[in-house]
Amino acid sequence: MDTQLPGAVLQPPPITLVHRHRREASAYDLESSLDPTAATGGPTPVDIVHANGSGKSTPEPTPASATSATMKTTIPPPPIVFHQDAVIILLRILLIFFLVPGVSLWLTFALCVTVNVGYTTFSLINNKPSRETLLYLLAFAFYLHALQRVVRSLLRTALRMGVSIWRCGFGAGAKDMWPGRWVDHTIMKWKPWAINMVLCLPNVPDDLMGDLPAGTQGTDMVLTLGELNVDKLDPRSPHAKFFRRVERLKMVLLFLLFLLVLAGPPLVLSVIDFWTAVGYLCASYAFASLFAIAASNLFARLYRIGRYLRALFRNEMEPARLRAMYVASTGFDKGKRTDEVEEVTTETRNVAKGQVLNIIGNRLLWGSIIVFVSSIILNSMRVYSTIAVLCGTFFLIGLIVRYRWHLPGYSRLTLVHRYIENVLPYDGKSAAPAIVLFVTRMLYDFAGIGCLVALDIGRMSIQTDVPERWKNFVDVKHVSNGVLASYAPTFFAIFFLRDALFLLPEKLISLKARVPLLIFVTLAMLALAISFRASYALYTYSTTLLIAILSLDFRDARAYWTRDGKTSGSSVRLPNIRRATRTSLMLLAMLCTALAVSAIIGICLNSKVPPPSDDRPSFLLRNSSVGPPFCAPTYPYPSAQPLDLHAFASLAEAAYEDSPLTILAPTLSRLNMSASLIRVPVTGDVHFVHFNLSSIGNISGSPLHIISIRGTYGLDDVFQDVYLFSSPALLRFSSYFGTFFSLWPQQTLAQVVRLLYRYAANPALTYFFSVEDYVARVAAENSNVYVTGHSLGGGLALLTGASVNVPAVGFSAPGLASSYLAFGVTDKDTLMTGNVNTWLDGDPVPVLDGQMGSVVVLPCGPETWGAGCHSSVRIIERIAKLCHIAAAT
Repeated sequence: MDTQLPGAVLQPPPITLVHRHRREASAYDLESSLDPTAATGGPTPVDIVHANGSGKSTPEPTPASATSATMKTTIPPPPIVFHQDAVIILLRILLIFFLVPGVSLWLTFALCVTVNVGYTTFSLINNKPSRETLLYLLAFAFYLHALQRVVRSLLRTALRMGVSIWRCGFGAGAKDMWPGRWVDHTIMKWKPWAINMVLCLPNVPDDLMGDLPAGTQGTDMVLTLGELNVDKLDPRSPHAKFFRRVERLKMVLLFLLFLLVLAGPPLVLSVIDFWTAVGYLCASYAFASLFAIAASNLFARLYRIGRYLRALFRNEMEPARLRAMYVASTGFDKGKRTDEVEEVTTETRNVAKGQVLNIIGNRLLWGSIIVFVSSIILNSMRVYSTIAVLCGTFFLIGLIVRYRWHLPGYSRLTLVHRYIENVLPYDGKSAAPAIVLFVTRMLYDFAGIGCLVALDIGRMSIQTDVPERWKNFVDVKHVSNGVLASYAPTFFAIFFLRDALFLLPEKLISLKARVPLLIFVTLAMLALAISFRASYALYTYSTTLLIAILSLDFRDARAYWTRDGKTSGSSVRLPNIRRATRTSLMLLAMLCTALAVSAIIGICLNSKVPPPSDDRPSFLLRNSSVGPPFCAPTYPYPSAQPLDLHAFASLAEAAYEDSPLTILAPTLSRLNMSASLIRVPVTGDVHFVHFNLSSIGNISGSPLHIISIRGTYGLDDVFQDVYLFSSPALLRFSSYFGTFFSLWPQQTLAQVVRLLYRYAANPALTYFFSVEDYVARVAAENSNVYVTGHSLGGGLALLTGASVNVPAVGFSAPGLASSYLAFGVTDKDTLMTGNVNTWLDGDPVPVLDGQMGSVVVLPCGPETWGAGCHSSVRIIERIAKLCHIAAAT
């Protein structure tokens, strides 16, 4: 028994700190993990134990006062630490949000291209209805199928990137740590070449263990940089040098971070304004996400190609697996979930027999639906009996093939089941499925490319004469039918050879000899498609480029579910996948329901809001007897007196009428003017009316020439609306899905829309060339020429006015802030100063794109949103009431 001497200081027995993971704690554990004030309700990272005589560590009570005194004198306060899970989850969320704008932009671009191709097909069908209509519809469906496969591949890549991000640990250690140690752990997770080449740090040999803290020599434990105690290291040791170099690197990074945070914004704002900086930041963010997804998809394809070609060159691959790879690489690898498979090995990661037949049935099913629906929409809601019969026949065939198991008596056809209903994975040993797929694929692609050639030949035959000022801008190049017809067989021959190399028997060509041929034909396909697509904006060349990109892929099947719910080479169970699918669909349904409910609630609440009072002349001049500025006779243009804004609105409305002078009679009487109609050429495109107005009794005054362009009147105009203004509208709508497109710089917006129209549309089919040429001829011969219109006519009036440099007055016209470059308007100042657009508050059409120039927004009245606020008659009534005009039309 120990005896306490008088005046002696109580010394606790020697203690050893043991980590919760059964290793001795380092100094870092004391500095970052120990908290003597922590609650005792749960496990602590460090336990205090005594060493007994046997050398084993057993817990033993320790006087609280002595332990507390020792702790207070030897352990500093715990630092602020990063919670590992919180930091990792935050980084994962931020990186996943980084992918959102890229996905939104790819989908938006695909929709814009689809609209442009659809309008071309619509123009051909309605201008040349003939037996070639079916070819045009098949070409449209084939183009959509190729585009859909490319977009689906990009979306799948984005999904994989999201899954990889969510599974990534970002190099953090196994416990919470303060920021500096987190950087240490991250650096040590990097590969040696990254440490040496990127960071220029000295290498740390793995066998140097003499300078490590006591107790770690002779163990198999991997010690990270954050667990080193620099005070216990020899200052001349490699570990100490490495530690000091890392500390200096962190100081440099910290300095650069502070420099970027503190000096970056002032420097940027000193050059450009705040919102411009925000716009460039949003645009860079969206484009970085867009290109990151595309680059990841491309690198993944190239990596797979290199890996499989190397195995093929080394004779490590059997011909059977090459045939199975062909089936998977062509897209016939949809996961078949079954409970009857005995076993699946890594060598047979392929689709099941019968899956090829299922997908062929699906394509017949959906292809016939697409062609039939497209024929109705693109043919102005009329049905072709021939197309209906053909589509109905293929629909029934696809339905029977896809749901053949439900046919009576089919389950007893055992001979058929032996060949096409075997649920075992296709291992390539039988060449029949691959040959059937090859023949079907060649026939399908040959027919599709042939229909595209017919579509391009027909498109070039109907395209209008482009004005001189447009020729250099739209870069419309005529391609001879011979060049176009010879390109298709050349590309198809290369494509045929590429697919045949997968299936040729080894007696004809060895596996090793196929490698250079596969590389050559793949590069030839890409080079041919890229060169022609860069020279000519034809849909044949665009589609062959998509096919060449899709062919840039050699792989096994993506997934095949076995009886125990596992994929080949994966540990993901099938019930988990099904549960995740149901959860995703449920979340999507909840999101759509929430959006629909919020829209309904918003509309219902908005409908109960009392309309604004009309007794006062203007919201800006409520307590003044002076009328609004737009009521003055000199508005919108002093040179157009006595025409005021109300008169221009009446002229725009008159373009819709069969007897325009009759509808103008009250307005002409109020202004003491006379009008006559000037005959205009009938072009079959846009409809417009030419008014010659003069004041009664003022014979010497020069007359006013007003060209009024009719707005949306029939289905043809609806398609022209969609063709002209869908791209900027879709891009701006994508702002709600993470692209922040509405915050981009205006010039960047205009350039993006211009590229879409230049390379995805057919500018030669834009149908306002005729009115633009006519206005230019009238302006060259007369003075006081003005252009007006409502809705689509208002947008065309603003475009024509800016192009020909004449004053324009639009009513409920779509904005042109994003599309003016696409329509050949290079002088933005003309749009800003030479046009006026008037609409009623709540009209959805003017907000499809940003507005440029003078705008007048009037209260709609009893209706607060929708088609009622878009009516030209309502605009005339509102102007008349606000300006106290008695003789309103």
